[in-house]
Amino acid sequence: MMSRLATLALLLSTFLIRPAQASPFAYISNVNGGTVSVIDTATNTVTTTITVGNGPQGVAVNQAGTRVYVANVTDGTVSVIDTATNTVIATVTAGAFPNGVAVSPAGTRVYVSNNGSASVTVIDTATNTVAATVPVGNNPRDVAVNSAGTFVYVTSGLGILNVINTATNTLSTTIPTGTAPQGVAINAAGTIAYVANSGTDDNLQVIDLSTNTTVTTIPVGTTPIGVALSPAGTRVYVANMNTNNVTVIDTTTNTVVTTVTVGGQPGGLAVTPDGASTYVANFQTSNVSVIDNATNTAATTVAVGPGPRSHGLFIGGPVAAVPPTITNGPPPATGTAGTPYTFTYTSTGAPAFTVSSGSLPPGLTLSPSGVITGTPTTAGTFTGTVTASNGTAPNATQPFSITISVVVRAEVTPIPTISDWGALLLLASLLGMAMLKLK
Repeated sequence: MMSRLATLALLLSTFLIRPAQASPFAYISNVNGGTVSVIDTATNTVTTTITVGNGPQGVAVNQAGTRVYVANVTDGTVSVIDTATNTVIATVTAGAFPNGVAVSPAGTRVYVSNNGSASVTVIDTATNTVAATVPVGNNPRDVAVNSAGTFVYVTSGLGILNVINTATNTLSTTIPTGTAPQGVAINAAGTIAYVANSGTDDNLQVIDLSTNTTVTTIPVGTTPIGVALSPAGTRVYVANMNTNNVTVIDTTTNTVVTTVTVGGQPGGLAVTPDGASTYVANFQTSNVSVIDNATNTAATTVAVGPGPRSHGLFIGGPVAAVPPTITNGPPPATGTAGTPYTFTYTSTGAPAFTVSSGSLPPGLTLSPSGVITGTPTTAGTFTGTVTASNGTAPNATQPFSITISVVVRAEVTPIPTISDWGALLLLASLLGMAMLKLK
């Protein structure tokens, strides 16, 4: 009997306890400690502390959860952490006072804002070497990449949002912002930017990226720093450093839902992939507030190293091997040539999306994060299959069929104008005179 109970206990420990490993980790940079605290979001405990460079601030986890990139302000370097071992495997020299950091959706490039040298360092993640340096406005701060990986957005202390074309690594344009912009976040469709203006404005600026114009500004707390979007894109969270709280905003109405009190001098913040919690790094109190997004309350506080900052998408890391699923779709079956088309796949298992057979209509593209965007150019019916993969079998697949039509404009027969009638009368008179002469 005891043998059977032991066997049953072993099976339970093997299969029932394992799902807890599926929760991601929060990587918190401690500016005054030169370290990164790793928080298991399943238990809200620090599992390890990793030594990095001096003055670490910006943190970004790649989409695969295999690498963490940390911008070390004092050293002018970027530490590359292997999440499987929680060790630094490379150190890359950036510009002066690197601050913000973001990873491309494909994980092939890292973009680092250099506050002291008015530039953005582009790192090739395959070799951990600098691929390019892009000049931008003075005092660049936070960085965000759109889901298609085509543009990088960098806030600048001059009151602008720098837009970098990733195909050419050049500054494409600049967009006016409020005073002293800090955090920036881009929605999944790549159509809206949210910028925290921390100077005299104390607001969240909502920018339409199709026209590069401001839609609205939303008053928040004093000195807003960090900005984070929920995975569904329905909420945006803003950390207000000098009022020790987080403003929660409904992105449908662009109105404040509530304000959540957190620790002292909150800076960076990020939302878990399931949208359930928001983690807020509190610089002054050296801890992390965990907000329950269902109730909008700071349910838990986790002690970390001295002076936590963690600007960027700092939640991710190794998860249990779970096959991906596609949880919506298929995309709309019809579209019109010359009219923008967009659709965002939702999923579990953090997969990368590809078109594995057939083709999308010309003019449309699918990003690795599952966003179909573009303007179709050709009429016809286009079919194929989208595959979502994360390295664990089986992949998730879904067929699509999109018919693009062309708007046919009816030909309009022009109505004769007065001048047209005059010409006809003159012609008739001339014909009449000619007939009289013949008689």
